[in-house]
Amino acid sequence: MNYGLYDAVARWAEHTGGSLDEGMLFVGFAWFIAIAVLCWAINFAADLGFNIYLGMRELFRAILRRIRRKKDEGP
Repeated sequence: MNYGLYDAVARWAEHTGGSLDEGMLFVGFAWFIAIAVLCWAINFAADLGFNIYLGMRELFRAILRRIRRKKDEGP
């Protein structure tokens, strides 16, 4: 059984008493929200990853500075 988006929207319109245009508007709005949330999630993950990278870089720089300072002081 091939049950596509058009059939789902047509069935939804029949059950709710709405028109097919209202159904397509609802589907379009749902797609818009889904794409917006996906873009936000990708942006959040990239920003979080970059902040973790910067934090780790600063941590390793601080560790290396301390090791180098200990070498310069001697035993």
